[in-house]
Amino acid sequence: TQVLAKAAGPELAPNQEGEQELMPFPVLDACFHLFGAEKLLPQEVVETLAVMYPDHSREQLCAWVEKFTRLFLGSIYKWVQAPISLHIGNLDLDRERALQLPVVQNREWAAIDTT
Repeated sequence: TQVLAKAAGPELAPNQEGEQELMPFPVLDACFHLFGAEKLLPQEVVETLAVMYPDHSREQLCAWVEKFTRLFLGSIYKWVQAPISLHIGNLDLDRERALQLPVVQNREWAAIDTT
């Protein structure tokens, strides 16, 4: 019953909560799909999220997408060192076969126009 009493979320430090540390989970899921599966540029992700979530300000969406891309791209080294694994669904994060993001990169392409 302790497992069921705990709120759903990522494995974080004690007293951290996923949505407060990251962003609302529906927005996070959309970022994964748009950036990881659809391979949209961060600016395109913001534009799409603005249509999907009109109740959030553009500034907030830009901040979330910037945070998402920074954390996402900063984790690539974990995938490179990982063995080949089974993928279920359309979101394929295997850098060697699908995502095709270099381990070392310049983040200028990920800049978001906040105007």
